[in-house]
Amino acid sequence: MKSTSVHDSRFAIREFEMKDYDVVFSLWRSVRDLSLSESDSPENVERYLLRNPGLSFTAWHGDRLVG
Repeated sequence: MKSTSVHDSRFAIREFEMKDYDVVFSLWRSVRDLSLSESDSPENVERYLLRNPGLSFTAWHGDRLVG
């Protein structure tokens, strides 16, 4: 699978990888009124990512997840 990423001098958009799950989950938990469920467990997210390659992305400012 080809990895997709977009870079400029401030931000990087890259495909969501399971290695980033913990930091992504922390961001999700910090979002007011966002409901999380068993569907958001590591196992279910990994299955989703494998089933839907190239459809989920993360946004980074340096080494900080911002979206």
